[in-house]
Amino acid sequence: MSLLQRQPALTAVLPFAMGMSIATIKIAHVVGWLCLLTLMLISVIGYCLSWQKRFLLASSLAWLFVGFLILRQARQPLPGDEISYFADLPVLVTLEGTICRPVDHQGDKWSAVVSVDSVWIREHRYEASGYCCLKGYDPAVFIDYGDRIVARGFLRSPNEARNPGEFNYRKYLAVEKIHSILTVSSRHDLIVLSRHHGSRLILWGVIPVRKFIIGFIDHEIGGQPGALLKGLLIGAREDLDDYIKNAFAKVGVIHVLAVSGLHVGFIAALLWGFAGFVRLRDPWRTLLVLLGLVFYAHLTGLKPAVVRSVIMAAIVLCAPLLQRKSQILNSLGIAALIILTLNPLQLFEPGFQLSFLAVAGIALFSKRIMDLLQPHFIRWREKGKGIFLSIVTLAVVSTAAQLATLPLTAHYFNRVPLYAMIANLIVIPVVSLIVTLGFSTLIVGALWHSAGAVLANLVWLL
Repeated sequence: MSLLQRQPALTAVLPFAMGMSIATIKIAHVVGWLCLLTLMLISVIGYCLSWQKRFLLASSLAWLFVGFLILRQARQPLPGDEISYFADLPVLVTLEGTICRPVDHQGDKWSAVVSVDSVWIREHRYEASGYCCLKGYDPAVFIDYGDRIVARGFLRSPNEARNPGEFNYRKYLAVEKIHSILTVSSRHDLIVLSRHHGSRLILWGVIPVRKFIIGFIDHEIGGQPGALLKGLLIGAREDLDDYIKNAFAKVGVIHVLAVSGLHVGFIAALLWGFAGFVRLRDPWRTLLVLLGLVFYAHLTGLKPAVVRSVIMAAIVLCAPLLQRKSQILNSLGIAALIILTLNPLQLFEPGFQLSFLAVAGIALFSKRIMDLLQPHFIRWREKGKGIFLSIVTLAVVSTAAQLATLPLTAHYFNRVPLYAMIANLIVIPVVSLIVTLGFSTLIVGALWHSAGAVLANLVWLL
C-alpha cells in the first residue's frame, strides 16, 4: 500500500494546496482553467487504470478543484465599503469601531486591530467595513480588547517590498485580512466610547491570564531575559531586541523562539496529569485537555504552529475514543486542511510552510535514520548509555527537520547555517528546560507568589 493510500489526508491536502497555487497565477482565469481541463483529460486516460488508482486520481483532482475555487474566492475584490478604499487621502480620517484582538505594546509604541463600521472624512460620515491596524506612540494611551473607540489620524496602505527578498509588510497584513493602517499622533486623537465588547472567553479568560503572565515575568525577571521568557512561553516577543533575534537566526535556532508543538505538548501533559490526579476518566479527561489547549492557542494569539499542534493533539487524543490509531502525517494533513479552509492565504506564509515541513520531515526522515542506527541503539542501551542515546535521538529529529526545511530556509532567509544541527543539540534541551521551569513558575506564582519568585530567579540564572 502506497504512502498516499495509507495517509488519506495527504491525498487531499497536496492537490488542495496545488489548486490554491494555480489560482494565484495572474492570468489564472485562463491558465488555471486550462490546467484543470488538462488534469481532467488525464483522469479520462486514467480510466484504464485499476479502480483504486482511478479513485485516488479522481479524489486528487476533486481536491485540486476545491482548492482552486477556495483561493479564487478568497482573492475576490474587497467590498466597496472596505476601509482600505479610504486610505492614502491627503486629509485626516476618523474611524469608529471595536478593538477585536489583544493590544500589542512595545516600549512606547502600541498597535491594535480595529473592526471598523464607520468613517468620517471632512465631517461626512460613511459606512465602512473590514479591519484596520491602529498604531500609536503615546504610552499614556490605555486601550484594550473589546473597547469601542473613535480614532483620528492619517490612513495609509501598508508598505510593499521595495527590493527582492525584502519583507513585504502589505502581504503579511493581507493574510490577517488587514489592508490599511491608521496612525494616531497623540492620546487626544483617540476616545474610548465603551468597553467589554467581544468574546467573553477572551475578555474574562485570555486577557487577564496573559496580563498576569506578562506582569509577573516583568516584575520578577524583567529586561531581555524576561522578554525572552515571554516569547518562549506565550509568543510575546515585542520587547525582545533585534540583536537577540538575529543571533538566534544566524546559528539556525530562530525556530525555538516560536511557540510550537513543544509548548502544546507540555500543556497537554500537564492537564493530562492533573486529570489523572483528580481521577477524571474519558471522555471528560480528553475534553479537559482539549479545552485547555484551545485556551492556550488563544493565549498565544492563534499562531499557525500552535493551531497546527492543537489540531494534531486533538486528533491523537480523540482517536482512542473512536477506536482509531492516529498517524503523524495524516494528522498533519487534517490540520493543514482545516487551517487553509479557514484562511487560504496562510499557505503562502513562511511560518506556515516551515512549521508543516518540519513536522513532515520528522515523520518521513527520522524513522529511516533511526532504523539505520538501530544496531548502535541496541548496543548503547545494553551498555547503559541512556544519556548518549537521548542526545543521538535529538540529533536525528533535528537533522530530519533541518533537511525538510533547508530549501525554504535558504529561500526566505538567504542563509544556510551549516552548524544549526550542533546548535540545536545545545539549545533545544536548554529551551525545553526553560519552558518547563517557566510554566511551573507561573503556576506556582499564581498560587503562592513568594515561591513563584524563587523559581523565577532560578529561571533567570538559565
